[in-house]
Amino acid sequence: MEKKHRFVSDNLIDAIWALDVETMKFEYVTESIKKISGCNVKEYLNSSIENRLTPESLQEITAMIAEEIPRLEKGIKNVRTVEIELIHKNGTL
Repeated sequence: MEKKHRFVSDNLIDAIWALDVETMKFEYVTESIKKISGCNVKEYLNSSIENRLTPESLQEITAMIAEEIPRLEKGIKNVRTVEIELIHKNGTL
């Protein structure tokens, strides 16, 4: 099963990531981030979300987190899909 998950993760077109909401740093990111951003996983891990997103996307993610924290505190788990703009290593979006 892990082999299948790894295959899916390594061949995504989109990126999936996990964020520590206390530090606003990435804890996990799929290998597909390299194709999207020009940065490898190591460059993303433990880097701040503020350095990787456009100001508009940062605002959207921050608002979403603020909405979800009270739900999590009540034991309500929710999965959300969001389209955001990442800043590519070369400066493009």
